[in-house]
Amino acid sequence: MALGLDPAGQISFSQRLLISAGLMTMVQSLLGHRYPVLEGPSSAILVTFLVLAPHGGLPVIEGGMMVGGFFLILIGVFKWLRWLSSLFTPHVVGVILILVALTLLSFVSPYSSVAIRLLRMES
Repeated sequence: MALGLDPAGQISFSQRLLISAGLMTMVQSLLGHRYPVLEGPSSAILVTFLVLAPHGGLPVIEGGMMVGGFFLILIGVFKWLRWLSSLFTPHVVGVILILVALTLLSFVSPYSSVAIRLLRMES
């Protein structure tokens, strides 16, 4: 069971996720950057959900998203983005991306070994 939810809970979670993404797309199109870009659930967020699910399930995921949203609101209201962006040089961003990839590797590695075996069988 994904996220520790039964099938009805999985459907409800997917519906809430897509409705939220649709609402954020409308907000960004009308009030934000005003580009017709779809704001959808990225694979990084979905994999993070799967990694966090065994450590408390949906309440942990939703609580973390609320805390993160609160910090984003603070950054926007107090206009801290310009100051924060000066701290994130390309080297810092590269290290963060490598650390995220290494963190997710333990979750993905059982699946990647299956994919490698399947590719070897085809060739």
